[in-house]
Amino acid sequence: MFGLFKPKPAPEGPVHFDLATEFACPADEVYALIDWASPRNSKRQLGHEVMPVVGVKGRFRMILKSMPEHMFELQETAVEHGSRYEYVCETLPPFGALVRTNEAYLVEPLGEGACKVTVKTEATFAEGLTLKEFKQEVLVMASACQSALEKLRIQAEHGTDALKAVEDKLVL
Repeated sequence: MFGLFKPKPAPEGPVHFDLATEFACPADEVYALIDWASPRNSKRQLGHEVMPVVGVKGRFRMILKSMPEHMFELQETAVEHGSRYEYVCETLPPFGALVRTNEAYLVEPLGEGACKVTVKTEATFAEGLTLKEFKQEVLVMASACQSALEKLRIQAEHGTDALKAVEDKLVL
């Protein structure tokens, strides 16, 4: 009877989010938006600060205009130019219960001027969450993943100005 009303702990281990959608633009255009080293990187085009870390291959730092107090540490883990791009992202200082993400983008050409983009995100949350807190964090992360893919599609198909025009109407 004791502990009957004690909050249930969250499950251990990372949570996986897998999404895919078709883009009405060539694969190489989408890949440039994803690649942190590209001058055409999506975040750079939106005016956020993305800088390579000198002396560390495949490492970048990003500061979003809307979150200047946080630095996103990005480390490439797999790069196959034009088709596969993977990286780990950690936020310093962390916000919410999200500790890190491992993100994998697969870009597959579908013929003339179209491609399929699959995004696999593995999110690791802080230890010690209750089941209720964990469910809320998973809900927020699922929404963020969906929103990020939709923003990428809009930017790839219609340009940065089109994304800026609707960005505040999207969930995250």
